Amino acid sequence: MTKPYNLHHFESENKEILNIILNGFSDKSDWEFITWLFNHCKENNQSVISFDYEFQSLGQDKSSWPELEVEVSQLASIIEDYAWNYKKINFIAKSLWGIVLSKYLSKYALARDFTVKILWCIPDETRMGEYISKVSIAQWEYDRYWSPSEIENELRKKYTHHYETHLPVPILAIPWADHSYRNEDKTSFVWLDEIKQFILQ
Repeated sequence: MTKPYNLHHFESENKEILNIILNGFSDKSDWEFITWLFNHCKENNQSVISFDYEFQSLGQDKSSWPELEVEVSQLASIIEDYAWNYKKINFIAKSLWGIVLSKYLSKYALARDFTVKILWCIPDETRMGEYISKVSIAQWEYDRYWSPSEIENELRKKYTHHYETHLPVPILAIPWADHSYRNEDKTSFVWLDEIKQFILQ
């Protein structure tokens, strides 16, 4: 089993949903924004897990890119050890770890229902495939890489042929905020009410 690093786990008496928070490349599970996400799940009496990947815990600046085998293996171990008695998994994946999740879901078949919430999507690397109807995306409007409309266009090019009328991926456009949903001065988080409604079931 791949060891979980810096694991935070709250287990509710309600076994309906387990939220699994997959942090960003430079984020750790005790970082302010990840902690805020964790506590929001907990305050709503929903079970939740967050953790660091091996390279983050060791203070390294390199994942097992491009295949991300190490990170996918660790996610598989977390799911195997903690999610077996829940009816549904709600993945909350920030940035690069949406890619990790997509690689996991292309390799493993989940035995339970799930949803995917992506905070800042990298659409050219996040392979949604057959589970695209389970995905929702939150993206800020002035991101220097992908705006909400650019993401929609990219996904439409890739996946509309599966659907007759529309692309079944809700995209929440968040007004100006940086990669971590802070204000222009990077001093405080913004639009948290929208994120609150977005991440939970």
